[in-house]
Amino acid sequence: MPPAVLVVAALDTKAEEAAFLREELRRAGCRALLVDVGMRGPPRVEPDVTREEVVELAGGRLSDEYPKLLDEVKEGLVKLALNLLAKGELAGVVGVGGGVGTFIATAAMRALPFGLPKFMLSTVMSRDVSEFVDTSDICMMHCVVDLAGLNDLNRRLLSEAAWAVAGMVKGAQPLRLSGEPRVGVSMFGYTTHCVEELRPRRRVRGLQMVAFHANGVGGSAMEEFIKQGLLDAVLDVTLHELLDAMYGGFCGNVKPNRLEEAGRRGIPLVAAPGGLDCIVLRELKGELAGRPHFKKDFRFVVRSSREDLSALAKLIASKLNVARGPTRFVVPLKGWSEVDVEETGFYDRGLIDFFTEELKRSLSSNIPIVEVDAHINEGAFADALMEELEGALQRCR
Repeated sequence: MPPAVLVVAALDTKAEEAAFLREELRRAGCRALLVDVGMRGPPRVEPDVTREEVVELAGGRLSDEYPKLLDEVKEGLVKLALNLLAKGELAGVVGVGGGVGTFIATAAMRALPFGLPKFMLSTVMSRDVSEFVDTSDICMMHCVVDLAGLNDLNRRLLSEAAWAVAGMVKGAQPLRLSGEPRVGVSMFGYTTHCVEELRPRRRVRGLQMVAFHANGVGGSAMEEFIKQGLLDAVLDVTLHELLDAMYGGFCGNVKPNRLEEAGRRGIPLVAAPGGLDCIVLRELKGELAGRPHFKKDFRFVVRSSREDLSALAKLIASKLNVARGPTRFVVPLKGWSEVDVEETGFYDRGLIDFFTEELKRSLSSNIPIVEVDAHINEGAFADALMEELEGALQRCR
């Protein structure tokens, strides 16, 4: 029997739509199982997996009070999906619902590994869905027409969702990991040239580069990929998220484990202070308005201070000091981002030297700090990064 696509919906309110979605998946050649996560009225169609079975997986009962029951349904669905995955019986997950349905279905999707099809047809897609997606590769589709019974319009949306999922399950290339080491690289707009300089250098060394946009979610996603064993080494050259997190900045919604998972896993890590020169904010107020700054677009860019850099040096050291694998920190002495140049008034060699000395005081003596007389976006700095990465990789061979 082939692996199945789970169709997740509350069958007390979304029964017709979910049943139609299941049948469309079957028409597309997929095995589909309808999972009931309803908690109010009785199901209006017969599910393949009942709500009782879902709740029991979490050790709960349908008679439990609602807030507790909601968590049990969510936990039970996660366990159902992971159990099927472990047995090789899960091909993907598609959910259909409103706020609560999206909350439940995407929890199971986030627990599943990268590359397994995950699709959510949701009426809340037009809002901030970062909580639902987080660092997972969930595909979300806006259900513009609400789900209150089948009609000509939502049939089209449901059919599109079913055939999109069928394409992912049946037509997409499977995730095949080649023998080339995969190196995670953090970047954002102001360090893009650094990563572009790395690209030709990694090719001649037989490395794959997997870039992550250090916008808060991107850095956290890189940590998740490390946890899943999808990366063999890390060039964490853009630590800007750590600075923005101190001020609620544009890229500051980073998870607490930022800059920690490579060390936990023991894989080679080469880090650099990319973007620690500038805070990116939507709104400029308070003492930050008195610092060197400029308006970039709809955001303001503000120079970091000695106090910021002292705190960052201690934070970075605390994370790197517990690393189990070969770790290095590389400091470009001529600027840490595209805006860290004399023309903008941001470049301050004194602040760079101050940060470096603070880091030396806090960092374990077995972690080298390499100072490079170059700007972060120059080829000479990319050469230094690759040299340090090769040294770290050699230690793991």
